[in-house]
Amino acid sequence: MRPVVLLLALGLAACGASLPPSDRHEVLATSIAPMRDMALGGKAVSVPVRGKVTLIDFWATTCEPCVRLMPAIGAMARDLGPRGLAVVGVARDDNPGLVQRKLDELGVTYPVVLDGQGGQLAGAFHVGATLPQTFLVDAAGRVRFVKVGESADQARALREAAEALLGE
Repeated sequence: MRPVVLLLALGLAACGASLPPSDRHEVLATSIAPMRDMALGGKAVSVPVRGKVTLIDFWATTCEPCVRLMPAIGAMARDLGPRGLAVVGVARDDNPGLVQRKLDELGVTYPVVLDGQGGQLAGAFHVGATLPQTFLVDAAGRVRFVKVGESADQARALREAAEALLGE
């Protein structure tokens, strides 16, 4: 095999899996500057986490599709966290007690911040009324994958996209 062809083949193999198709969104392919916020429980978190692939899930306690997705996101946090995936939930609620009860009920262990109506995070990510809205941000801070609303393949697509970004 010629050296140029061999280098090209090795380069393509190192790229890993490709991202599944993303939903269209205003912030797709843009950079998001990290913002600090306090998660429930008092721990400060950065959204997105600098230097890590970060999954940011905007949800609400009254959103049934959001609640159905959360166990899959929790599994991703457990399974892919050791490989470098950071997960942050962003509750679009204003009632911390209600949010904490829902998190306890679902067994959610990843950090969740409150970002009620007119919230800074929702503004930065251009989150509208449709929930859930889930974003994958690469280690450089660029939004690379977005899922808006409920879809049959949502959990699978999020996991595939996270694994592809972790493989880059």
